[in-house]
Amino acid sequence: MSAWQGGRHMVRHTLFVIHGIGKHPAGWADNAQTKLRERWNGINTLKSIAPASRSFELVPLSYDSVFESVRKRWRDDLDSVRSALGEFTPPPGAFEALTELWELGEKDNFATTHVLDLVLYQLIPTFRHRVGVTVFAQLRKELSARMGKKGFETWSVVGHSMGTAVAHDTLQGAVMREWDAIGGALPTGTLRMKALMMLANCSELLERKAPAGHVGRWPWDVYESDVWPSITDTGALCQHYLDVAHRLDPVAMPKPFSPKANRWPGTNQRIDPTQTPPFVEIDLTRVIDANVHALEHYLDDPDCYVPLFRILEGDSAVSDEELERLRREHRDQQAHVQAIAKTRREIEKWQDRLSLTDIAHYHDVISWARRLVTFFT
Repeated sequence: MSAWQGGRHMVRHTLFVIHGIGKHPAGWADNAQTKLRERWNGINTLKSIAPASRSFELVPLSYDSVFESVRKRWRDDLDSVRSALGEFTPPPGAFEALTELWELGEKDNFATTHVLDLVLYQLIPTFRHRVGVTVFAQLRKELSARMGKKGFETWSVVGHSMGTAVAHDTLQGAVMREWDAIGGALPTGTLRMKALMMLANCSELLERKAPAGHVGRWPWDVYESDVWPSITDTGALCQHYLDVAHRLDPVAMPKPFSPKANRWPGTNQRIDPTQTPPFVEIDLTRVIDANVHALEHYLDDPDCYVPLFRILEGDSAVSDEELERLRREHRDQQAHVQAIAKTRREIEKWQDRLSLTDIAHYHDVISWARRLVTFFT
């Protein structure tokens, strides 16, 4: 039961978390919440403000249901998938490309439960729309329940892997009234997001491309949409944008997120030099588990969670000396894990082949997905 639902108290910060590729059963975000709360309570200055249980809550936003019907048909009968996809009007060649991807592995492996979702999201616009509707309905319901409640202060969004593209599209769709059937915009009076944290950011790789012949601003372009950060400009959907990538994570390698200052004018804006800027680019290098792409692996790194905590409670809430202590402790976890060294070598070997500089057509995404399947399996 959420703290606010029990009537005991309202947590001050709500962190909506959107999962990435793969299957996510009920409770999938519990470990991430436990990890973040342990990290919060391990910092005395933060715990003295309020314990983690009273400070923030992770609220999961899921979209697995959109893909499950097609996944089930694919498992049961490959021939039936063509008719299932026909409901979504895929582009020419999409079924053949997806079939090729599927046939790289056996049923219910990394290809069928992870990469298939990612490629369907990129290839078929109706899938993308259904995902947006599904996630926005959950977001709007949760925000509506919180608005005006005593104790509630801010909300933020954490997107992971494909969830970064879903986060961008869902938020931009709210601005554009894309989801009118379920209320359209965010609830009246909703505060601007405090932070948008993107882990293994795929939003540019999977962005909705402009149709041929389009002239002028394309609102779904990740650098031209309303999903950008500014402390003072209320036209920006968030005050802070945290872009976090692990150097050895192959999911984020093909097209790293990299906004230009002239396209995001508020990215370097600060009220004072000690304040966290609107756009924060974070490059993680430490490895404590073989699965460097995992949500928990990202959230376990102090270079990931400390900037978020500082945004929620103020930059002085975690000193630079405390951050250095946390980094040392985190580094110590790397010792004597043989699988980590092997994974590091394998990913470094793959880095050049995973680098796609121009994702302009869905065949490039298929090529990237094929490499991910081969690597992870």
